[in-house]
Amino acid sequence: MRKLEIKYPVIKLLILILIPVAISCQKDDDDKMTEKEHNIELETSQEIPTVINRNEKGTANLKLYEDSTLSFKISVSDLSADDQLTVAQIHTGGPVDVGSPVIVLVDNSAIKFNGNSASGTVKLNSSQFNAVKNDGDFYVNVHSTKLPLGLVRGQLNKTITYAQNIDLTAMSNPLRPETGTAILRMDKDSTLFYKVSVNNLTEGDMLTSAQINVGASGVEGPSIISLYSSFDEYGTAKSTDLTGSQANFLLTSPVYISVSSEQVPGELLRGQIR
Repeated sequence: MRKLEIKYPVIKLLILILIPVAISCQKDDDDKMTEKEHNIELETSQEIPTVINRNEKGTANLKLYEDSTLSFKISVSDLSADDQLTVAQIHTGGPVDVGSPVIVLVDNSAIKFNGNSASGTVKLNSSQFNAVKNDGDFYVNVHSTKLPLGLVRGQLNKTITYAQNIDLTAMSNPLRPETGTAILRMDKDSTLFYKVSVNNLTEGDMLTSAQINVGASGVEGPSIISLYSSFDEYGTAKSTDLTGSQANFLLTSPVYISVSSEQVPGELLRGQIR
């Protein structure tokens, strides 16, 4: 019986020691509870419009705390010698959207970039807090003097592994006024996000289908991925889960986007992806 009496205090002491350790593992160094953390890859390829002839990449670490503060660390590598980073913001929008800023991280006043990096803490209101905490469509955008619309960008809740912005040009008749763009993004789970827009549609014509086809430049091939099937879908952001075969075609094969209309049921517009 005396041995049992000796062990109980030891067990109680161990419990008292271990409980604070377990709790402190969920807290930051300043003893604030972390509600959410994002580690984001920033790339020029994710920008809309396209960033041409620039090789910068970056990372953004965001930590959201229970007291509605957000700490961040942003770093951009290979920054062009003739450019300077200016501001960084969190915008609303999915991978193929251009949205408005909802949280200013680096304002180039109270918080500034020091060369190619910046860090700080900002206080959030309730809607901003929920935007970072919940897995909605938001992205970090880093701006520069040369690229005020955005140099590098990355989604909070998706890891984008493939990004292309494709120009669409008239194929059937060079005199047709239509032009277009196709924005394609694919994440690590092979979900394809896309938006196809057409400008200057000839009066009286109506857009019909848009798809990704197999075929080298100048060659017409079969459709492998359907994008739109009606006029009302054009200009809207959509997504589809690709099969392994479809994803492989998109990443490795000669493929192109074609847009059809009632007057031109073949290829009104076309843009070569690869």
